[in-house]
Amino acid sequence: MSDSRYEIKFPFHKFQKNKFSYFINGLINLSKIYEERIVNSIYFDCHNRSSIKDNIIGLSDKNKFRLRWYGDDSCNSNCFIEIKKKKGRSGTKIVIPTNTTIDKIKLEEVFLPNKKYFDNMNRHYIMDCIKGKILLPKIQVSYLRKYYLLNKKIRITYDSNIIYAKLKSQFKKKDDLQVMELKFSENDIKYFYQIMKFIPFT
Repeated sequence: MSDSRYEIKFPFHKFQKNKFSYFINGLINLSKIYEERIVNSIYFDCHNRSSIKDNIIGLSDKNKFRLRWYGDDSCNSNCFIEIKKKKGRSGTKIVIPTNTTIDKIKLEEVFLPNKKYFDNMNRHYIMDCIKGKILLPKIQVSYLRKYYLLNKKIRITYDSNIIYAKLKSQFKKKDDLQVMELKFSENDIKYFYQIMKFIPFT
């Protein structure tokens, strides 16, 4: 499980992407840490959609459940289960490899406790987060992500070409918004304060 960290999102309209370019190009000690790539996620929720409701009302203590893989060829990228546990602005994340591709996974069974990719330690953590809920796949999201690292402390990602797809239907929606996100440990918040006044978005 990862250490507790802050994750702060800054959504902005695609017509404002020049502001992002101006901001990112003006940062010193910035490096790219990965090549840009397509990120695919399927989000899970229970029948009464309690996870999305918790997010909408701004509940400070909440969990997010998803299945993630990378690239536009689903047959060549193994999936990872990710559970994000958030309290206030900070949170933790556990990543569990499934060692299989999305086309070979039964989505309705991803979060069943008897799956072989849950070892004893992970199973205890999973059950504590799920709290008896039956989690089912609800929506798929994909986007193109760029990765940066500032001062070896703050991770900055930039998501564009965001597309939402409702599972088991033909519904797809392309979002006009793009998202910049800053991620950093609780111990490194002072580095965020140093650049906060230069961020062109709210």
